Amino acid sequence: MLVKHESLFRSNRNQCKACISIRQKGYNKANAEYLSLKSKEWTLANIDEVRAREKRYRENNKSKEKARKIKYEAENSEAISIRKANYYRENKEKILKRCSDWAKNNKGKQRAKTAKGRVAKLKRSINISDFDRKLIKLIYDNCPKGYEVDHIIPLQGKIVSGLHTPRNLQYLTVEDNRRKGNNYEA
Repeated sequence: MLVKHESLFRSNRNQCKACISIRQKGYNKANAEYLSLKSKEWTLANIDEVRAREKRYRENNKSKEKARKIKYEAENSEAISIRKANYYRENKEKILKRCSDWAKNNKGKQRAKTAKGRVAKLKRSINISDFDRKLIKLIYDNCPKGYEVDHIIPLQGKIVSGLHTPRNLQYLTVEDNRRKGNNYEA
């Protein structure tokens, strides 16, 4: 028996919105696989339109997208780190070339970046003895191939900043140093 709800009436199907919704949900559940396949086919056939729509959405909902991204990164930080490390390992030459090309094409920005690091190091350098200064130079000079000198407590950490002293230096592989970044775990 067809029940009409006068306040929600839709003349094109002679049913109320609630009845149509119930029937549609049943159809969608019964034909989920077929509808998923059709949706994927349509998306592939209209990929440019889909990307344009997604871009418009992101531009119009920047705060929602930022909150979604922060939540995702917090919930998946370990998986993201592993994915980044694998990508770096598989594309190391390409990444290094891209960085080198960027540095050549953006000499002013590269100089500013280098100067910022130099200033941070100077700010974090205490009045150390000549012995410690020579020890730091030895640590850098004797760094094994495939390793980098890393500050155990980063010079520009988000929470805590360390000093540029021999006791705050260690050797890390390039991959481990990139993964560690400016983070410090006690």
